[in-house]
Amino acid sequence: MRKTLLLLMLLASVSTTLTAQNKNDETTLDELIIHSKAKKKIKKLKVKGFPFYGYYGQNESIVTGLTNLPKGKVKSVIFNFNNRYTRFVGQNFNQINISYLDMEFGILVYEMNDKYQLGNIVSNCEVKFSVSKDHKGDFKVDLSEIDFPEGQFFIGLKVLSETYKNDIGFYVMLSDNDENVSYRTHKNYKGANGNDFFNLEGEHLKMTLEIEQ
Repeated sequence: MRKTLLLLMLLASVSTTLTAQNKNDETTLDELIIHSKAKKKIKKLKVKGFPFYGYYGQNESIVTGLTNLPKGKVKSVIFNFNNRYTRFVGQNFNQINISYLDMEFGILVYEMNDKYQLGNIVSNCEVKFSVSKDHKGDFKVDLSEIDFPEGQFFIGLKVLSETYKNDIGFYVMLSDNDENVSYRTHKNYKGANGNDFFNLEGEHLKMTLEIEQ
């Protein structure tokens, strides 16, 4: 009888320990579920239109307006450089003699007013990036440190490096469409001081903006 009683007490103790362990496991699992985070998605917005290529001299700039932007954090922008001929001749590109330069650019961001005109400057080359003379194709630039206006703004680039005086140091992909508004500076424009922006028709930066939501 005494042995039976001891056996029952031992089984009861083991059962209590297992139950406590199960409760602890359940509590830990609940905590993991509470602290889990949903994965954010990236939305890509592209400037549409017929692509072509252009180039700019040192200290010249171009900015393109973007409107009706969704809410979220602007993470990056993708430009396309030095790809004018590879899109058409492919592997035969090496037969075309173009002496591209190693280039440095700065990101420009401006507010956009209700008339789609340039407003106050938001970021003046705080973000810089370099494109190698050997690079051809898309080039992504991290914009996460810039505090962008909501909904609409102008974004573009300024040429910081020295360029050829009578030749082409780089190409950047542009776009011809009726949807966007763009402005550029021109150091050789009569009556301009090199920092004045002029409205462009059919000459917009062909780019992709990535927004984290």
